[in-house]
Amino acid sequence: MKKVSLFVFIVFSLIGCSKDDNDYLKSLIFGQGEFVPILPDGELLTLSTTTITYGQVLNGTSRTASITISNTSKYEINVKVNIPSGSDLTTNVNTFKIAKNGTFVLNVLYSPKSVYLLKGILQLSYGSVIHSVNITGNAVAELLTVLNTTQVGTLDFGDILVGKTGKKTITLSNVGTEIAKWSNSQSEFTLNPSVGSIAVGASQNVEVSFTPTNFGLYTNDISIAYNGGTVKIPYRVNRIALTRVIGVSCSSSAFVNVPNNSTAHKTIVISNTGNSDLTVSSITVSQVTSGIYNCAYSGVIPPNQSVNVDISFTPKKINYVYSCSITVQSDKTSGSISLSFTGNGS
Repeated sequence: MKKVSLFVFIVFSLIGCSKDDNDYLKSLIFGQGEFVPILPDGELLTLSTTTITYGQVLNGTSRTASITISNTSKYEINVKVNIPSGSDLTTNVNTFKIAKNGTFVLNVLYSPKSVYLLKGILQLSYGSVIHSVNITGNAVAELLTVLNTTQVGTLDFGDILVGKTGKKTITLSNVGTEIAKWSNSQSEFTLNPSVGSIAVGASQNVEVSFTPTNFGLYTNDISIAYNGGTVKIPYRVNRIALTRVIGVSCSSSAFVNVPNNSTAHKTIVISNTGNSDLTVSSITVSQVTSGIYNCAYSGVIPPNQSVNVDISFTPKKINYVYSCSITVQSDKTSGSISLSFTGNGS
C-alpha cells in the first residue's frame, strides 16, 4: 500500500512541474547515487570573457588574467576546469561550485618556462555543456617595450633660486610592442604623475619639478625606469643662491631750523637689490631724548623694488641740536642698514 501511495505522489508531482523541474525531481529519485541532480540541457553559466590575451610575457615571470563566471539559473552547479596540457597555465582551483544566482572568479596564471608562442583552449564543463576560453601569449627572452622621449637635446631649467621650484614638461612615447610601465627612479626630481602605463603607440606628458638645495651650475641625467630598460634625459640647471641686498638712504640727513614744537618730515628709501624677497621686521630709532625722532616700518620688499618710509623731527628746545641713528632690522644677506640724522629747533 505504501509503494502505491509513493508512486501516485511521484506521478502527480511530475504532472504539476515544468520540464526542468521534472528533470531535477527525477534526478533526485532515479539519478545516479542517492541525490545527484541531473541538470537540464543547455548553458546555465555566462562568462565575462571567452578570450584571454597575455601579450608578451618575459620568460621566468608570471602574468594573471581573470574570468568571472555567473550562474543565473536556479541550480547549484559543479564546474570542472580543464587546462591545455603543456601550456604553463595554472588556475586557482581545478573544480568549483556556484550557487544559484552566484558568481565565481577564476584566476588563470601564465608562467612561461621557455620562449614560445602560447595558443590553447581552457574548458569549463558541467553536465554535457562545455565553455571554451581561447588563450594566447608570447613568452619572450626580453620584453620588446621601447620607451622614448620627445625631448631633443638637454632639458634646460635655466636659473632657479635655491629653495624655489622649476618645472618642465616632457613627453614619453611607447614605440614598442608591449605596454610600457614606468616609474621615477630617483629622488632628486618630482614627476607628476610619478608612475604610469603607456599603451603601444601612445604617449604621456609628465611634469618634471626640481627644487635645488645648494647653488652652482649642475648637469646630470633624469632616469626613468620602465619594464624594458631606462630612459635617460640630460638636463641642465643653474642653481642660484638667494640674495636680499638692502639699501637705506635719504636725500638729506639734517633737519635745519625747525620751529620749536612743530614737526618736519623727510623720506627714507629702503631698497632691495637682491634676487628674493626682503622682509623688514622693524626700524630701531636711537636718540638721547625720546619722542624727538619717529620712524617705523615693517613689510616685505620684492627684488629690485623699494619703499618710502617717513621720518619725523619735532624739536622741544630752541637752538638745541638733536641727533639720532636709525637701524633697519631685516633678513638681509648683505647691504647697509643704518642712517644718522641731526636737527635743531628755532
